[in-house]
Amino acid sequence: MQGRGAETKKDSEVKISIKDREGFQKAFQEAQRKIYQKTNYLDTSTISCQWYDIKGMYVEYDGTVWMCCWTGDMHRTHNQSITTEWKNIENKFGKHFNNLNYHSFNDILNHEFFVSYLDKTFNSTRSDADTPRLNTCAKTCIWNKTFV
Repeated sequence: MQGRGAETKKDSEVKISIKDREGFQKAFQEAQRKIYQKTNYLDTSTISCQWYDIKGMYVEYDGTVWMCCWTGDMHRTHNQSITTEWKNIENKFGKHFNNLNYHSFNDILNHEFFVSYLDKTFNSTRSDADTPRLNTCAKTCIWNKTFV
């Protein structure tokens, strides 16, 4: 009587794609669902900005004026998504629209960025072509957030 091993072919190669495995498929679908939920959450949750509510301002070391330190990081960070946000704002308003070395504090506070643009971004999505929701605000100041 031969053992069970004699029935197999030792030299044959068994190819099973990881993508074909049921466990992988379930994990992949769950990951896609979570990505969709997070994206939807960041685009639809209420932004609760404490600086906006108290009408506070943040002045960066280079003279730029922002709503808070989180938005102040947009123009000097190496994070690709934040750099893209800053490029969009810079393209819309110019490089020095909020810089005290170029404008008075009063002129900056009366600039469209602070007067109306930020209000619109709080109520839009991050994919909005005209006034995209700032990813920085969505990730940092959404109401009842459960992740960062």
